[in-house]
Formats: sequence, C-alpha cells, structure tokens
Amino acid sequence: MKLKMQLEASQMAKLLANSFEVISLLNSSFEIIYRSPNAARITGWADQHRLGARLEDAIHPDDLANVFQSLHGISQLEGMSASCVFRTLRPGGDYIWIESAFTNLLQDPDIAAIVCHYQDISEQRRSNFLLEKSNSELYAYKYALDESAIVAVTDQKGVIKHVNENFCRISGYVYEELIGRDHRIINSGFHDKAYIKNLWTTIANGKVWKGELKNRTKDGKYYWVDTTIVPFIDEKGKPYQYVSIRSDITERKSGEEKLRHEQAHLRLLESVITNTRDAILITEAVPQDEPGPRIMYVNEAFTKMTGYTSEEVIGQTPRILQGPRTDRKELDRLKESLLNWKPCEITIINYKKSGEEFWINLAVTPVANEHGKYTHWISVERDITERRELEDLLDKVTTLAGIGGWLVDLVKNTVFWSPITRKIHEVEADYEPELVSGLQFYKEPADRDHIQHQITRAIEEGISFDYEAQIVTALRNTRWVRVIGEPEFERGKCVRIRGSFQDIDVRKKAELTATLALEEKNTILESIGDAFFAVDRNWIVTYWNNVAESVMLKSRIQMEGRTSGMYFQMQLTRYLIKIIITPLKPDRQFTLKISILLRTSGMMSVPIRQPMVCRCIPKTLPSARRSIRHWKNRNKITVRCLS
Repeated sequence: MKLKMQLEASQMAKLLANSFEVISLLNSSFEIIYRSPNAARITGWADQHRLGARLEDAIHPDDLANVFQSLHGISQLEGMSASCVFRTLRPGGDYIWIESAFTNLLQDPDIAAIVCHYQDISEQRRSNFLLEKSNSELYAYKYALDESAIVAVTDQKGVIKHVNENFCRISGYVYEELIGRDHRIINSGFHDKAYIKNLWTTIANGKVWKGELKNRTKDGKYYWVDTTIVPFIDEKGKPYQYVSIRSDITERKSGEEKLRHEQAHLRLLESVITNTRDAILITEAVPQDEPGPRIMYVNEAFTKMTGYTSEEVIGQTPRILQGPRTDRKELDRLKESLLNWKPCEITIINYKKSGEEFWINLAVTPVANEHGKYTHWISVERDITERRELEDLLDKVTTLAGIGGWLVDLVKNTVFWSPITRKIHEVEADYEPELVSGLQFYKEPADRDHIQHQITRAIEEGISFDYEAQIVTALRNTRWVRVIGEPEFERGKCVRIRGSFQDIDVRKKAELTATLALEEKNTILESIGDAFFAVDRNWIVTYWNNVAESVMLKSRIQMEGRTSGMYFQMQLTRYLIKIIITPLKPDRQFTLKISILLRTSGMMSVPIRQPMVCRCIPKTLPSARRSIRHWKNRNKITVRCLS
C-alpha cells in the first residue's frame, strides 16, 4: 500500500512537472506557501524566491485590485471559486499574462489553503491582439472601399456572390435580385464580343483587367463605369473568384460625347463666315514655313474674341496670337497637317491684344479651287475658356466627396454653382445664381456682411476664407454650411474666386448640442448640495464644484489640474480621524485608508490604533462618510465631531 502511494505520488509529481497548468497554495494572508514543480518553468522564479513572498510583489500594479477583489470575495465562503486574468512579473522585469482560478479550501484540514490553478496565456493574448488588429484593418479597408466604389464579387464562372450598396444603387437592382446571377443582368449590348472575350481571357489567366464598361440599369437606363477586375488565385494558381471595383464615369462620358458632337459641328461650319459666334480666319495657302501664311480675312466674332481690329491683323500671320503658354506640340501637329494638306483640329492657349490668355478649339481645313489646287486655309475658332475653367473646377470639386463648387468670374461678372451647390440651396437645376442673390441665402445679416467682407478682402488682398454659417434654402429649410473661397490673380489683379460649399448641418448641430449639454451639466453640478469632483484617467482633477471647495477646504484653482491623492481631516473631541482617499483603478472609484490618532496637545497627534483599509469601495464622499461611520461602529469607537 505504501509502495503504491509512493508510486502514485511520483506519477503525480511527473504529471505536474510536465503540465501546462501550475498549482500554487496561498495562506489566509495571501502568501505563497506551495508551488507545483512546473511553476519555475512557466514563471521563471525558483521556489526560494517565491515561497513566503507577498502575492502583490508578483502582480502588475494595474491588476492588483482585480486579483485581491477576487481573493477577498472567495475568502468569505468555504469552497467558493473565482477566476481572474492578470499579469505576473518575471525575473527579467517583463510580465506574462496569467489565467487563474482561486478556490477557498482554507477549512479543508488536508489542504488549509487557497488553491490557485493558473496557466500562461501570453501567446494567446498576443495572437488575439494581432487577430483583432488585422480584422480591424480589414474592416477599415472594406468600409473605405464600399464608401467610395462600386464593388462586386463573383466566382470563377462569373456568378455574383456579393455586391455592395453602391452597386445596387447605380444598377437599380436590390441585393437579392443580383446574388446568383451573372453580369449579363446589366449587360447593355454596347460592347462587341471581342471586347468581352478579351476581358475574360485576361482575368482567367490570373491577370488584372482594366477598362470602361457601359451597363444598363433595371429600368433600361445606361451608365458608364471605369472598371478594375482582380482575380483571386488558389494554391494551384487558378482563379477561384473575381473582385470588380468600379467608379461611375457616366457624367464624364456624357461630357466626352457632348464634346465629340461639338467638334463635329465645328467641322461642319468650315465654310460659314458671317453671322456666327465662332471666329473665322482665312489665310493664304502658302508659305507654310516662316513667317507663315498671311491673314486675308477675319469675321466680327474674331475681333470680339481677340480684341484686334481687322485692320490690325490683315497681312499678319496667326503667330501674333501665340504666347509663352501656347502648346508647341499642338502647333507642331498642326504644322504637320498643313504640310500634308490635311484638316487638323487642336486646342491651345492664345493671347488677346490685351495679353489675356484664352483657350480656343481650332479647326483648320484646306480649300481648293475648281482645278483642285489648294488656295486657302479656313480656320474656325471657338473660345472654350469657360468650359475649360468649369472642367478644372469640376476636377477639383469631384475630389471632395459630396462637396459642391462655386465660381465668381469678376471679369464677366458671372457666378457658377455646381449641381451639388444647387442641391444644398434646394434651388432648381436651371437656377442662375448672382453674387447679390447668393448672399441673401444666409440667415443672419451679420453672416451676409461677413461673407461680403471676406470676398472684398479676397479681391483686394488675395486672402482665402473658410467660414461656417446658417442658410435658409429656397424651400425655407435652415441648415449649417461651410463655404471656402480662394482668389485667383492674373497680372496682379483678381479675376475670379473659386471655392467649395459643404453641407455640415448634422455635424454642426451635434457640436452645438454637445456644448449645450456641457453647460447644462456644469449648471447641475454647481447646484447640487453634495461635494462633487471629477478626475481623468491619469487622476488629474478636471472638475471641482463649489460645495467641494467648502467641504474639502480646497479651492477650485488649487485642485484643478493637480494629481490624485486627496486628504481630508475631521477634528474630533478627543480623536482625530485621518482619511486618505487614493485612486483604485481608472473607473473613478476610491479606497479609504483610515487611521485613529489621539490628540495630545496643540497640533500634535499620536496613533492609538494601526491603520486599516476599508473593504468597501465608495464612489462618492457621502458614501465615504457612511463607510467611516460603519467602521467606527464596528470598532466600538464613539466620537463627536466639532461644529
């Protein structure tokens, strides 16, 4: 029997030595009295360094309160258990994470201790942290993609597995109508078979495909998307799914289509000379080299466009309209066409008589006589400055998601609002704004005056502005907006102001509500009859009300911004109770340390009892006072406070 017990003990010792779980025993004072053989392997401490040691010496300061709360909780009831996760110190000064279970077996005669089972979970904590971080980053990427793009996921056969809200919005289909279908559901039939075949061949070979696609909505409308399709490759190198990322370019394609129609129209007007808004310029056919063919005729539109009279340009060459920013590559392309007697169309910057730049679309066509000999060149020129400026403005505005644009042309005395700006003001799509009428949307006269002042400063001093104010829309709705303006100068003179217009109503109202709530909170805290103070996570006093000043005998100026550790004293007839309130952990709770001192003479006091720590954790000063009364009654101390 004895041999069997020795054998079992030996087997148990081997089992404990090789186990991942450590067993320690604590006495009623929470001192370590036993450690299993594998404790040194996991914690790094040998038994001679830990047996008899205080538990608090091995636990991270931030975890002490949690551990002792668990121990105190189970120490009141035999057989009670509690679990706890905390950090314990290793010899090198680093900490490892421990998951433990405490069981009260103090009354068990064979054990007479608190049994602590624990294991090292540091690697698990690190893995969980990295996993959470990775998931958080992945969610952020997905969120950013879903917010800014049209996304769809298909299997290797093209069957749709997932679409985001933007896909549903632009296509007109709901999510359930798209899942399980392929992209033929939105096929417009615009692209030929070779184009689609190239797409599938590319992605089936594991390569990324980029291009433009014309699709059709559920109600039969067409839209264009700039598309990137990315194949996901399995371990065999074969695509198992495709992710398509699209952006809506319908507006841009519509603009390009419109521009193509305009260009075709320009070519049809080659022979139109009079009664046209386009400038017409006719030159000799030769010489095509220096100094170039001479101008023989210009129409009235040309003189209005350039500022030159016909007398000033007849006999000159078109080079008088060129300047530093005229595109030489475009001119070389034009020259190449002229040398080969071919029509040519270019877009360049020309210069007016005043030196002002302007953009023109220039279409040149050779004219032959009845014998087929080329005798003249006819140039049809259109001023596209405003269109280019609007395109530049559109490019800038579209980079600001959901923000409208505006432009004040001080030369032409015109005002432009983008569709988003019109939408914010709730005006019709064909609404033509003016500077004065635009200012009238601002709710407060002071805001109208301020914006007018900022525009004046921008014109006179070149100072940009950024301002938030309320407007009253055309539908009589009030909303907060942010308006930004930036002046542009030419030859030292402000010629235009361009900027953005943003609806900030939700954000601004939230800020105002928060400010009002803070003011109301301060009013309430100052009106209550109890002392009240607040600390931040670093235990710096951030708030100290009037009652706290009178109760604590410390002014707000003395306490706000000071670190934790607040001392209060209550003078008694014979005794002095010294209360030290110190932070327990970052949840604004406190623990009370109370000492009883005997007043002997004057300011001298000597201790008559050992300090003790209350087991309660009061959150407020009144509850702290109740704890003091309870402590005095329990220790049979009768005192009377002096008034």
